[in-house]
Amino acid sequence: MAELTQRVGVLAEGISKMKRTLVGVVQIDPRKLLDEGVRRELVRQVATSLHHGFVFNQKGKGNDLKKRLEIVGRQMKGFQTSFEYIQDYINTYGLKMWQEEMTRIINYNVEQVI
Repeated sequence: MAELTQRVGVLAEGISKMKRTLVGVVQIDPRKLLDEGVRRELVRQVATSLHHGFVFNQKGKGNDLKKRLEIVGRQMKGFQTSFEYIQDYINTYGLKMWQEEMTRIINYNVEQVI
């Protein structure tokens, strides 16, 4: 974990020193690009975890739901804790980003059911 955090910190430091750049006619803001990439990866990881955690077998047992909820709960807590930990290294509001993306994922899945 420490090694990955250090790598994220070095990447974020390099990005923060970069300035806006023109690529053709499109202006690229490295800070915004980092935030969008972190959000995209967060959504991918959380959505995958939720999908694998809540796909049930028809022949599953009654206590299967409780076990799966506990597993998914631990995974979500791990994601959230990691996000809170690295927010200082990437100079962003990690908890706010976490809450926004979780809300977006849940709302999307609710819309799919309705």
